[in-house]
Order: sequence, then C-alpha cells, then structure tokens
Amino acid sequence: MSHLLLAMSGGVDSSVATALLLEQGHTVSGVYMKHSLQTRPQDCEDAKNAAELSEIPLHIVDIDEPFQEIVDRFCEDYLAGRTPNPCALCNRKIKFGRLLEFADSIGAVGLATGHYVRLGSFEDGSPALCQARDLSKDQSYLLYGINSNALSRLHFPLGNLLKSQVREKAQKFGFNVAKKKDSQEICFVQPRRHVEFIRQRNPQVDTAGYFVSPDGKILGNHDGYEQFTIGQRKGMKVGFGERVFVIRIDATTKNVVIGSREDLAMKELVATEANWFVPRKIGKPFRCDVKIRYRNEPSPAEVVLTSSDKFFVQFDAPKHGVAPGQIAVCYLNGCVLGGGTIGNTHC
Repeated sequence: MSHLLLAMSGGVDSSVATALLLEQGHTVSGVYMKHSLQTRPQDCEDAKNAAELSEIPLHIVDIDEPFQEIVDRFCEDYLAGRTPNPCALCNRKIKFGRLLEFADSIGAVGLATGHYVRLGSFEDGSPALCQARDLSKDQSYLLYGINSNALSRLHFPLGNLLKSQVREKAQKFGFNVAKKKDSQEICFVQPRRHVEFIRQRNPQVDTAGYFVSPDGKILGNHDGYEQFTIGQRKGMKVGFGERVFVIRIDATTKNVVIGSREDLAMKELVATEANWFVPRKIGKPFRCDVKIRYRNEPSPAEVVLTSSDKFFVQFDAPKHGVAPGQIAVCYLNGCVLGGGTIGNTHC
C-alpha cells in the first residue's frame, strides 16, 4: 500500500476516513488546515484527538496567505451582485492544490479526504469523478474544479458509504465526534452573518438602493443588495402584497429586481472559468445533465463550448433560480464532465 496525506477537518467524515485507510493498509499522515478566520476553533482539537486515537502524525498547516484569495473573491462576488460558492474555489485552489504540493513535500504519493464522492473511469479508461452512493451527501458538484491530472492521486474512502454507516463506524472506532453535527456554513463566516462580514471588510462601499419591477418601476428601498440572491423570496422587509422573488441584482444601479416565479424561469446560461475532465471540442454541442446549485438535481441540457474556458448551456425545460456566481456542473451517467462559474443567464 502507499503513503497518503489525509485532510482532517475535525469532523466525523475525515475521522472515519482515517480508520478506513489504515484498515486498507495505507500509511497515513494527517493534515489540518488552519487560518485566522476560522469560526469553529474546536475543530482543530477534534482533528488532534482523531489523529492521536488513530496513532498517525498530524501536520498543522497555516493557509492564511492562499486563503485570503478565497475571502477576497467571496466579498468581490457579492459586491458585484453575484452569489459565490467559496467552498468550490477552496477545493480547487487549496484542498486539491496546495495540499497536493504539501503531500509531495512529505513524500506522500496521494491525497485522501472525507468527501462523499467516488472515483470511476470513462469509456476511454481515463479516471472519472463520480457521484457518491449517498446522493443526499454527494459532493461531486463542489469538486468540479480539480485538475484532471490529479485524479489518479486521490482517494475518497467514504464514496460507497451512507452517512448513517459512517456514523456507525465512528462509534465502532471510538471517535468522540461520532455524533458531531455536520458543518453547514462557510468556515470563515458565522452563520447568517455574511452581510456583516462583507460590510466590515468593505466599509467604504454603499450598496443601498431600490427594489424595482422588471419594467423598472421603483417599489421600495433596500439597505444593501449583498444580502440578496437570485430566487430569494423572504427577508426583503417590504410588503409587496403578493408573492415575489429576487430575479436579478444590478450592482451598477444597486437595484434589486423582483418579480413572479415565472420571471425566474431561464432556459440558458453562460459559464466561465471552465474546467474539464473530458476534453470537448469548441463549437460542437453535446448532451448531458447540468446542475446549477448544490442541492438541485442535474437537469437535461445541450452544452457547447464557445472557448476553452467558456461554455453555453440550453436546458430542455426552464430552470428557476439560476444565479450568477454559482456553478454549473455537467454530468454524464453520474460522472462529472466539467463545469464553470455561472456568468449570464442568456447567450
């Protein structure tokens, strides 16, 4: 077997991944990524306890410098009227970027994580990133940005397990995090405090403006467009007399456009910053399923690359809540073909 570096978060998933890799005969070294904006300080202690129980070394790596790019992009996106997904960027840049470099530095031949995802292969035999057995926990959507050359070095020991089975194994192995709740929030922002976080870091920016109808009629005031996202229905603090949704955010005018659910329906989008596991020819359409939000199901669509890092999606049926800044990920038979950041909802 081989020497693997395992990313340990202090949660039940990475703890159980440690034990499973050891059972498989691997030599395991743990790594905990530390940064100054962490909102869950107990996680580091839990990672240390899991490493001690498993009798493996644990490296504490400071990622403040590279992590600043994640934080800056998060704020920039919201201030540009987009809804970012910082976890996907962190996966690409740090967890499966910097950590692979760190693995090389300690002589580890591969990197393992507690993500719910499986490795498979495409028809040509090339490695594929595929959905987990437990689709309710599947994280393949968030890993679309991994460099395709890195797939052969990755290990995901939880990919064939249900979450309930992972918790059972945690108790069996004696981990004190067996009943620890899953983290649901961004690691550098307190729950439901992202607006405050952005404003504290950008005090000079005024984002207050108007709620307007699709035809431009002013309907009310808001105190900052960064608190809204496409498809949002609640929290507008203004009574409109009917059920309305956020359908567009214009950072230039500071207007938040609201309308009906029908106004949310979009059949097209353009995505940029694309990453592909399977090479595709520019200008040649192909069929696949496209997922636009982490909790959404993939939907049938036709996709065509317009350049090496940009693609156009046309859905078979309208989608609601297509939000610039989120991710469009293309699937074929449950495996990730590639994806990119949603820019526009039209060609």
